[in-house]
Amino acid sequence: MRKLMAWSLRLLITLPLLVAAGYLSDYVSTNACEQEVARWIVQDVMRSQEFHVLPTAPRESFPILQKAGGRVRLLQPKEGPLVEFPWAEVGHAKIKYPYVVTVNWGYCHAPLSGQGGERRFLCLFSYVIRLGDRSRWVT
Repeated sequence: MRKLMAWSLRLLITLPLLVAAGYLSDYVSTNACEQEVARWIVQDVMRSQEFHVLPTAPRESFPILQKAGGRVRLLQPKEGPLVEFPWAEVGHAKIKYPYVVTVNWGYCHAPLSGQGGERRFLCLFSYVIRLGDRSRWVT
């Protein structure tokens, strides 16, 4: 009985510490997750060509993509339909669960050639491991 109580007490102390460490890890890793997605878009998707960030994109898209080495131009809002291709965007990293961070992304090469979604990462204090993508839209 004493061993069971000692084990339960250790669990009650350790579990909240692990959860707190997970959220701290997420907070420290958000920038690394954003840069991982931005590098993927700049190097693999856009193949280092020049592209736009739309005025409707999240505010942080331009600096994140620029920091990743993208040849990015920020479009200014104008009247009428906005048709400028190619374009891309990266959202701010969001903490989901302990040790799990998500980043929204999107890109479009032409009117019917693009997609967007959410990429999940396992975070261990700025060391990030891609868990997978969830598509939100495809053209």
